[in-house]
Amino acid sequence: MNLQEKRKGSLPQSFLYLLASHGFGAVLSFGIMSLLGRQLGADGLGIYSSVLAWVFVLMLMSELGLGTLTIRHLSQHPEETRAFVRLSLLIRLVMGTISSLLFVGIIAVLTPRNAQSWLIALPMLFILPTYSTFSAVFRTFERMQWVSLLNLGMLFTQIALLAHLLNTNTLSLANALIVNTLTSLGQLAVAGVLYFIHIQRVAPLTPTLSLKALLESAFPFALASFLGAIQARLAIILLERFASPYDVGYFVVALRYMDVVRLLPMAYYDALFPRLSSQQTIPERQRIFWGAMRLLTVYGVAMTALIIAFAPSLVALVLGTPQTVASNILIIYALGILPLCWRGVLSLFYYAMGYEAVANRITATIIGVFLLSVLGFGIGAKVETVAWVLVWGDALACVFLWMNRPYPLRAGAE
Repeated sequence: MNLQEKRKGSLPQSFLYLLASHGFGAVLSFGIMSLLGRQLGADGLGIYSSVLAWVFVLMLMSELGLGTLTIRHLSQHPEETRAFVRLSLLIRLVMGTISSLLFVGIIAVLTPRNAQSWLIALPMLFILPTYSTFSAVFRTFERMQWVSLLNLGMLFTQIALLAHLLNTNTLSLANALIVNTLTSLGQLAVAGVLYFIHIQRVAPLTPTLSLKALLESAFPFALASFLGAIQARLAIILLERFASPYDVGYFVVALRYMDVVRLLPMAYYDALFPRLSSQQTIPERQRIFWGAMRLLTVYGVAMTALIIAFAPSLVALVLGTPQTVASNILIIYALGILPLCWRGVLSLFYYAMGYEAVANRITATIIGVFLLSVLGFGIGAKVETVAWVLVWGDALACVFLWMNRPYPLRAGAE
């Protein structure tokens, strides 16, 4: 059996596996937060979240865009799997060491409470990026069931261990971080075994790849992750400066509902990217592109109608009573679901075809337009206007992406 035969599963099947992973994963993560909140209180939960937030930021730096590059490169050159993974793991080790030193430096500078507990999370800076390499390989060869089971298995195990600690009255901040680290290590170990048995065993030996060439290829994807992180958090950062705490809270309620709306598109993008990256003919790329656009258009229209119809009730479900400002923000965001979905498919097409630099320039332009609108025109304190600017930003990005597409996407055009 060769590596091409390792591609298993249809696109709908891959999508359903990843949707289950994203959906149930969100529910299980909420359960973990509830368990910790009951025992540790808001203060302990805040420290726990702060530790993992710093781990996430430093892990993003260690990622260097290698996860996305792995999927695209191995989809097109599966024969280079062993050499690519070997080099990727070496980079993870080096970047994990650098991130660990920065993490220790952050602890020394901030001198947080429970500083020793923070150090428990230090191995995560090696564990998470390394697991990302194996996960990317599984996605490349469309073994999405492994990705889903590994994610859900880790979360189920974590909840079971935390529940046991809660029942025995031994659940502390340090123990919670130990459970998180050990379950992540277990997830990595199982992923490594699956890779070495089912992927590397049939992968041919290939010459060592160039480290310089790999890093140069990964840089645009690292920049894309950085720009995406900025765009996702910029509105909250600015509103905390210009708006009242109540308005920020209303804005966050709408964002949380949008996170739920994005679960299905994100799962679909994860399933679609390896398939789109592996296609070499323009007609096949067009077929996949328009199939994704039709599916997400139907989904976007349905979700927009539902949220507009039930916005006050959805807000009351979180805040206890309907709030006009929060409902208006949620409705504005609902009107932006279609542009958000279209932008996702167009961006995915650019990344799969090797035009990520163009997509990054467009994202940077949209961030600049947002900053100019909010700061330059002095609308920072108007929370509903900020929501409108974000929605129009996605629409404008769709226009730019469509105008700069590398070749016609109209069916039948070559």
